[in-house]
Amino acid sequence: MRESLSVAEARRVTIRSLKLHQRTSDTKTSLSRMTHHLGAVQIDSVNVFARSHYMPLFSRLGHYDRADFDRLAFEDPKRFTEYWAHCAAVIPTENRPLFGFRMEEYRQRTHKHSSWFQAKKDLLPQILNRLQDEGPQTASALEESQRGSKAGWWDWSDTKRALEWLFLCGDVAVARRENFQRVYALAEHVIPPAYLRTDMPREDAVRQLLQISLRNYGIGTLPDLADYFRLSPAVARQAIRELVEDGLAIPVSLGDSPAFADPKLTVPRRVEGVSILSPFDPLLWHRPRTKALFGMDYRIEIYTPAKKRQFGYYSLPILVDDRLSMRADLKADRKNSCLKVQSAWWHDPRPEDAQRVADELRLAAMWQGLDSISIGTWGDATDALATNLAPLRHHTTPSHT
Repeated sequence: MRESLSVAEARRVTIRSLKLHQRTSDTKTSLSRMTHHLGAVQIDSVNVFARSHYMPLFSRLGHYDRADFDRLAFEDPKRFTEYWAHCAAVIPTENRPLFGFRMEEYRQRTHKHSSWFQAKKDLLPQILNRLQDEGPQTASALEESQRGSKAGWWDWSDTKRALEWLFLCGDVAVARRENFQRVYALAEHVIPPAYLRTDMPREDAVRQLLQISLRNYGIGTLPDLADYFRLSPAVARQAIRELVEDGLAIPVSLGDSPAFADPKLTVPRRVEGVSILSPFDPLLWHRPRTKALFGMDYRIEIYTPAKKRQFGYYSLPILVDDRLSMRADLKADRKNSCLKVQSAWWHDPRPEDAQRVADELRLAAMWQGLDSISIGTWGDATDALATNLAPLRHHTTPSHT
């Protein structure tokens, strides 16, 4: 094992470890394997181009049927379930016990510090009894059935808040989703008994979570590896020492920074491929890592006032080989069946990138069932994309995104 890696080498290692270096076959088995490998597929409700949980699979597999992923992720809790891993995420159900310490931390934190919990603590057993007697339900269904009852303090916000707390504590799990709404159930009704335990020692769980982080990044600093599952560096530090002692992590230098590498690590000479990335792809989760490896100071500008946006409302980085070549603000105009490239900006381009990105945009439009592509006028990469796509053009400024 080498004692140091350059930033360029670490980029290639990470891209390969996260399975972004080559497209695999478009099969249901591939969806399952990729979701399992990533360990967490982040869920987010923003649906400008595509919901975030669909994107990491498209980035790695290309065109696939999103309904297949829905069935895999949201209708088969024996294989995959939801929990707060990095953020709200789809995780392999077999990994649920690794978050038992987090469930207990939520329980203890809320009992000690939440005034809401103290005021509404009688609501929790009522919800649990309803789910026991009536089976899986949405928050709105639980709230609706209580309207007009004597329990006047039972309203939607309290119900949802209570369900989310029970979910974080592990008492409740997500049975499925309907129109993207969670359908909640008692965990014991949907999670296999082998994966219900929440008493795994925190030290053992953190070690296993860091091993997944290390496998998926290949190399990383302590903050990089801890962030994958939102572990505090203080908690991760002792665990990484133990992994080093057991030969399961190797201390190395990443540029000028101390880091740790997977003992099985090999450095590819090159990686090839084009991928449009979700803002919530594991490659981008830890923004300091993104800046260190790719030189991109990436942020989402959804909450930035329109006139102050630099790159667009929902600007997506585009990976070309081992570079974040550009970022493009994509919008699916479903009414007109058009993929709108609201803005596009070069970051680290090569002369052939415009054609390669244009081909990926065509694939993205097909995946979303859109018939045409229109390129805006905002950004220094829009003309090159338009030349290679020969599409419609539309005028855009920051206020249009």
